[in-house]
Amino acid sequence: GCGLGRHLLFLIEMGFDVHGSDYSLDAVREVNQRLNDIKYPHEVKHESMTEISEPDESYDAVIAYNVVYHAYLADMTKALNNIYRILKPGGSLLITFQSVKSPIYNKEEEVEPGTIVKKKEPEIGVPHHLVDRDEILKLLSGYRIEELSYVEHEYDRMRGKGCHFVVTAVKYGIV
Repeated sequence: GCGLGRHLLFLIEMGFDVHGSDYSLDAVREVNQRLNDIKYPHEVKHESMTEISEPDESYDAVIAYNVVYHAYLADMTKALNNIYRILKPGGSLLITFQSVKSPIYNKEEEVEPGTIVKKKEPEIGVPHHLVDRDEILKLLSGYRIEELSYVEHEYDRMRGKGCHFVVTAVKYGIV
């Protein structure tokens, strides 16, 4: 879920060989134009996080920043399994999860335990699976957690509040 490529472009500037994908065809087109403008040799793929087409154990690191929680639990689990599959043993993961302490959790009706679907813009119709610390530990059981931080932030000129977990983890060599 590279979105408009903020992290991709930064990592390219830092000298890393990066690949990306996103479900939004508009975002993929925009990023690929930016990559073409700088003559970068890879293109961003248009694909779902539940159907990642990359080969097993092919990446040293994965960034999933504000991505995987935009799903029902079953799809979030598929996405996490795909990330695990494409990471090399010892590979690094930087990932965010939305917290059950987020105000949106109380503003929307649960459609399944821990999951709400936004009824207003932005993100109308988009599911959000919210977690607590214990669920993160279960979801990332194949990793050694390096750091798990809880972050509250305000946005939209201080009218909105987000509550997220930011996790850095390393894939175990053998699970």
